[in-house]
Amino acid sequence: MRQKLNAIFLLAGTAIGSGMLSLPIILSKIDTIPMVILMLIFTALTYFSAIVRAELNFQSSASNSLEGISLLFSGPKVAWISKVSIRLLFFALLSAYIYGLSDILSVQLKVSPRLMMCCIACAVFALLAYSEKLLLLLNRWLFAALLVVVLVIMLIMAAHVDRSILLVPTRRSVHLGDLTIIAPILFTSFGFHGTIPSVTKLCRNDVRIVKLACLWGSVIPACVYTIWTASSLCLLKSRVPEQFQNLASGSVNLGEFIATLSNITNLPIIGTIIWVIATLAIVTSIFGVGLSLVDDLQAQRSQNHHARILICGITIIPPLLIAIIVPNAFIQVLAFAGLLLVVIAFLVPTFLFFKAKIFQRAFIKCLRYKSTGIILMLSGIAIATLECINLLRHWFS
Repeated sequence: MRQKLNAIFLLAGTAIGSGMLSLPIILSKIDTIPMVILMLIFTALTYFSAIVRAELNFQSSASNSLEGISLLFSGPKVAWISKVSIRLLFFALLSAYIYGLSDILSVQLKVSPRLMMCCIACAVFALLAYSEKLLLLLNRWLFAALLVVVLVIMLIMAAHVDRSILLVPTRRSVHLGDLTIIAPILFTSFGFHGTIPSVTKLCRNDVRIVKLACLWGSVIPACVYTIWTASSLCLLKSRVPEQFQNLASGSVNLGEFIATLSNITNLPIIGTIIWVIATLAIVTSIFGVGLSLVDDLQAQRSQNHHARILICGITIIPPLLIAIIVPNAFIQVLAFAGLLLVVIAFLVPTFLFFKAKIFQRAFIKCLRYKSTGIILMLSGIAIATLECINLLRHWFS
């Protein structure tokens, strides 16, 4: 049971992070019903792409990393694409999380954001380098605390929300321009795929446990995201409609959004709870992504303690520098990470799946149908296209 809970909490904890902060900002552009439909679609895509990635691990006893699996089933070119994509993704996510967490804590503790970034980086380095068991234990308890706190805040916010406003349309349809921003960041918010190798190792390649972990690792974030986003947006729309309009137009940043939610009600504890949710969400994501990057870098290297310390330094220093140098790194880096995640979650795994004809001998029964792989491949191409359009619009605007 502990093994199963560790796996579920590692996946769900990795996923529930940036989405708690970024999704209300980007989904404020659309109505509640389209939002729920998008959540259901991306939950299904996340689950099926996750079990495809897990199946590749089951089929390959020689390597647990996507780079090694690509080399085994295809060749050095695809292996190089996998290696570059997954490491860039991990570095991008860690930099976004370090930036977002420092943005939150520096306001609360009234210290320099850069100093807070350095403190966060040092703490994560120490946990990764010296106590993986402690990191997993902290992740499990922090994620459980996150779920409890989210439930409490939902109940409190429900008392302050005019629920009839949930179905009131914003009088605009979903445009292609909205989807180019929403789709990549929404998929990134479910992006625990880089953690799959760590989970299969943690579960000792037990197909049933890994499949169950992927299912709950997809469903739990979807439920939390939907309730949190709908409640927070409904609260803004009913109490401070002008701030909701500013949010939908993109003129409100992360700190302002959290501060606005904190100040809406007359209960002082609300502000504290919202800051706690934001902090716990990002901390659990940092743990999951950091552990996955260390496992990936250490996969084909020496397993001694000195080598691990060096790898942990390589894991933390580049994201820290990106967070310090890039202004407003949170949303910008997450959008870029969405494109990388499509490559490692959809395009490369499904290509390898067909290349090695794994569907003929898959351990997970639903993957024995070619249609599953085809749908995932087409979905990945669609999301990648939307993100490319978004990047081109950003560069030429």
